[in-house]
Amino acid sequence: MFYKMKVVCTILTLTLIFQGICMAQSISKAQASEDIRFFNQTIQSKYPDPERHFPNYEAYSDSLIGVLEDKVPMNEFAQMMAKYANEFGDGHTFIQNSEIPSDAKVFPYQIKIKESKGFLSKSLLPDTNPNLIGAEIKRLNQVDFSAILTKSLEMAGGETKAHRMERIEGSFADYLYRLEGEISVIEVIDENESRTFSPTSITRAQWLSFDELDAKPKYAFQLIDAEKGLIIFSDMNDINKSQFAKFLKDTFKTLADKKIKTLIIDLRDNGGGNFMFGEMLLDYLTDMPYTIHQKYQYDMLGKKVNPKMVNPIRPKSQKNRFSGDLFFLTSAYTYSSAATIVAAVKYNGLGKIVGQPIGQPYSGFIDMMTFQLPHSKLVCGTSTVYYEYAGINEKNADLGIPPDILTDQDALEFLLGN
Repeated sequence: MFYKMKVVCTILTLTLIFQGICMAQSISKAQASEDIRFFNQTIQSKYPDPERHFPNYEAYSDSLIGVLEDKVPMNEFAQMMAKYANEFGDGHTFIQNSEIPSDAKVFPYQIKIKESKGFLSKSLLPDTNPNLIGAEIKRLNQVDFSAILTKSLEMAGGETKAHRMERIEGSFADYLYRLEGEISVIEVIDENESRTFSPTSITRAQWLSFDELDAKPKYAFQLIDAEKGLIIFSDMNDINKSQFAKFLKDTFKTLADKKIKTLIIDLRDNGGGNFMFGEMLLDYLTDMPYTIHQKYQYDMLGKKVNPKMVNPIRPKSQKNRFSGDLFFLTSAYTYSSAATIVAAVKYNGLGKIVGQPIGQPYSGFIDMMTFQLPHSKLVCGTSTVYYEYAGINEKNADLGIPPDILTDQDALEFLLGN
């Protein structure tokens, strides 16, 4: 499955990483230094034990200040700061990348990354060499794809490399523009032959319009056949609670009326949001108390955060609760609150997980507060909670929760075919 162009989506306002705000072209060394110190002060007051998870981060930031020029171009400062925030190793601590103008000419393809190689996966305009779909990308503006990917990984947040790859894959045009600007020459390998061509121009505004037209709904339901139903759950941000409650009520009434035996829940494109909606869904999937976290960290004063998430959660009683076979589809993009659904399913045996390991590891950082740097006006976030999912051990602490059935194929096609 080739993933749609995705704007990074997790809790609160993390979409600002790619959308940007109006900024000056450059700031002074003094202003940049103050912004770095302001970021550090916020980390010190909110981030759970920063020295443990990023030793010598203050020395690292001092080294950044030491190499600043008298005038710092905003794009360079934003990239430097995004890389700095990502050194904390979690996807909820971030510094916004630089803004991309709506009329900027960006890469007119979606790509697929496999084994650190890039492949053209979809042409966004009919005349952008659709016959080269599937070709391996060797160079862009004479720069090796491997070098571009390495620099992109430095700007992409996330606890696992696989999740960061998914973020880059979903918004490659943005990463590429920040690093190389407009792309005038593309070199690919197609059927073992090297081909070089100039792409058709596409503005970022067009890019976003294609993204909106091609995006999955936040949630949807369909009957696959007389025995199987599918819930697509791709976003947990900006959802109306009453509308979602009605969706669940109507969906599970249909499942009961049609006597559906198998329900598939697709979380592959879900980057997270508010777990309240995950609880609402789980209310229809089990009547037994379920455990999610082994340890749901403490705040800066040592007070346990949300102890309910450590103790078994008791689902609310719901009419038409589903009692058939349950399958959950996952990918490396499955993250944050969507990952918490998977954690509940995995530890409590609520169904079978099919696909790829999720992007959220067994232990890491979650929840976030956002703030703005005083001079550059870059939007930032810091994680405020360290967690451990139930089932953690020394071997899996840094790994994403694995599926019960691992497949490199499209998970839905694989499941229906087997």
